[in-house]
Amino acid sequence: MAPKPPNPNSPFVKARRQTGLDQQVAAKKIGIAPNSLGRYERGERAPGHALLVKMAKLYLVDVNDLMPPASVPRDAPAGTVAGPVTPPVGPSAHRPRGTNRVTITAASSARRNA
Repeated sequence: MAPKPPNPNSPFVKARRQTGLDQQVAAKKIGIAPNSLGRYERGERAPGHALLVKMAKLYLVDVNDLMPPASVPRDAPAGTVAGPVTPPVGPSAHRPRGTNRVTITAASSARRNA
């Protein structure tokens, strides 16, 4: 099955075409495979920050120009702009990785065995 064509409304496609580069040349200059660039352009994958910076430099645009606009819920009042994502709530929401482990010390072991 042939891959889908890039989305012409994608900020990646718009920026690449404004610089006059085709997908093969752009991918080579960025240092990725052409099929990877195609996935970013179709919205199937999202590039990491380092890759976004490389793309922005090659396309001579700001990194923010390559980011898709934030979504606003359809039922939001007119004039509403997208804001920050609400963080998760709950006892483990703000716990750093690995801190849910119990550490047994000599003192806690002595209390438990008493």
